[in-house]
Amino acid sequence: MNSNIVAYYKNIDVKKDGVKLTILYGILTGFLVETIIYALDLLGIVDMSVFINTGVQSVLEESIFLGMMLVLVLSPVLETVIFQFGIFEILYGIIGAFKRNKTKWNTIIPAVITITIFALSHNFSIAYIIIIFLPSILFQLTYIKFRNEQNMIKGIMFTMLQHFIYNASTVLFSMFYYSLFN
Repeated sequence: MNSNIVAYYKNIDVKKDGVKLTILYGILTGFLVETIIYALDLLGIVDMSVFINTGVQSVLEESIFLGMMLVLVLSPVLETVIFQFGIFEILYGIIGAFKRNKTKWNTIIPAVITITIFALSHNFSIAYIIIIFLPSILFQLTYIKFRNEQNMIKGIMFTMLQHFIYNASTVLFSMFYYSLFN
């Protein structure tokens, strides 16, 4: 990871700027992911259909309300609790038990494993798994940052908020790009 990015991220004052940055990063990541997806489709590199979550798509076809609840509420809550909190904290505890001295690897190893598992759990296509690494990294860094500087509950809450904002922005940007190019 670029040392300038790490230094910038370490210097964020979560008490002062946490909510603003959580929302901003969620929107920017949603924009970036949807832009990459549509660019790949427009260039003919990858067909747009490989990015469609067929489970969510079928729920949306039955009920827009239920589909939006799934995407905007249930997914951020469950995925944050399972991945960014649950799997990360279990791995962090296991690695901490084996390593007596606390080093950056006590955090990096569980974070990389959690990010990978999160991305692989979105197995709608290989392209989708690859593209989901970007928000996965963002969610994990947000959880770790707030967990370390505030507490676990704030880490969970801010990660859920960011995940919600990210999902909402991907829906909005996807609708925008769809109306623009179709």
